[in-house]
Amino acid sequence: MKILITSGTSFLGGRIAKYFQENNIEITIGYRNEFKKAFHSNKFNHIKINWHSIDSIREACADKDIVIHTAGLNSQTCYKFPVLAYEFNSIIAGNLGIACQNENVKALIYLSSIHVYSNDIKEKINEISECKNSHHYSKSKHLAENIYQQISNLNSTKFFILRLSNLFGYPINENKSCWNLFINNICKEASQIRKITINSNPLENRNFISMNYLNRSLKYLIENIKNLNSYEIFNITSQRTLTLEELTILISEKYQKLLNLKIELNYKKQKVFKEKIYYSSRLDHILKSDKNFDSEINELIFHCENQFNDKNK
Repeated sequence: MKILITSGTSFLGGRIAKYFQENNIEITIGYRNEFKKAFHSNKFNHIKINWHSIDSIREACADKDIVIHTAGLNSQTCYKFPVLAYEFNSIIAGNLGIACQNENVKALIYLSSIHVYSNDIKEKINEISECKNSHHYSKSKHLAENIYQQISNLNSTKFFILRLSNLFGYPINENKSCWNLFINNICKEASQIRKITINSNPLENRNFISMNYLNRSLKYLIENIKNLNSYEIFNITSQRTLTLEELTILISEKYQKLLNLKIELNYKKQKVFKEKIYYSSRLDHILKSDKNFDSEINELIFHCENQFNDKNK
């Protein structure tokens, strides 16, 4: 089994590469420049991808069984540069799909977002819920999904869309963007200044998944390619929908239990009640639960203590 991870130097790509390499699968990571390549040294196979060259994209896909598309622009970049959002997240993603078909890749797994549904969710969400978020990030992701659906019957390459909830976990490289993830960010803050500040409504609900849960989901899909249709959508969500207040209390209790440290909690906005958000996934009955949720937070806390607390350097 040979897997290409299109952005192996990212937080997502790095953790996915590490997981599958430990499962004895040959991993190739894509990178854009030599600086990015240096993140992983000689741990994996590497290939430089020029995303504006169809030939370069095809070369990266050649002789691969699976392509996991982790490259993409985040929501902040999409907000600032909307044209670029559609160019990279949609058009280039489509070119990757065509390249996979031309190179007879068994499956392309596209990491989309749970936020394609709505920016103000009020009802239970499943894979057939309407996608109506107007943010350029969400719209560009959804457009890529639609492109894959349209080309999914051209040949034997299958397309699996994973709509990811709010991820968290420790990084394996020096990628800075992972510290924008909510749980990662508050653990970093707790380790730096022994304080967590929440600027949003403390009773806002969010669904969280660990990197380990995402990796388990990927492993299941790859092992069951033959049983899946040419185009499939899966929500990657957990049963852990928490308010921001519940989450910060959980994190502070873990610091107390693991390190005997007291973390101050600071809420900037008034508490305004919001209805609980419920998500369901077609994988719920298979993977059961995010059993690594707590252990992933524990590992993240220890990582933050080593990286961001001056006393531990």
